[in-house]
Amino acid sequence: PDLDRIKNLIWDTSKATGLTNSHIWTALEFARNQSTLRTVTMEDSLKLVSSFSVSETQAIIGFLVTNDDFIEDGASSLIAQIVNESKADSVLFPLVGTGQTNLIEAIADELGGSLKRRSMTLMRKPL
Repeated sequence: PDLDRIKNLIWDTSKATGLTNSHIWTALEFARNQSTLRTVTMEDSLKLVSSFSVSETQAIIGFLVTNDDFIEDGASSLIAQIVNESKADSVLFPLVGTGQTNLIEAIADELGGSLKRRSMTLMRKPL
């Protein structure tokens, strides 16, 4: 994957997704190092970047960033298809921004399951 294009997509969508902190950059580096980084490019435009792995019967989508037009044009069905092909029984999204609520709900609808949320407030103290 083209790391510069990935970083640009993350920067361009960070305010809308609510993923404006260092956690997304840590998740990106972790995905690169663990070979779980996945991208979708259409018509020479990066549409989606995520981390996807399967642990036993659980699909783990470490982070998910899409450009605005791809949210409308099939991001949820693509993610649901990937999860279904993995034969996972459940999906875990450990890093979801406040602006991604509709996308995550659409993925849950596509999968036909129920959505359970657990929210945490992450804070940093300057040292």
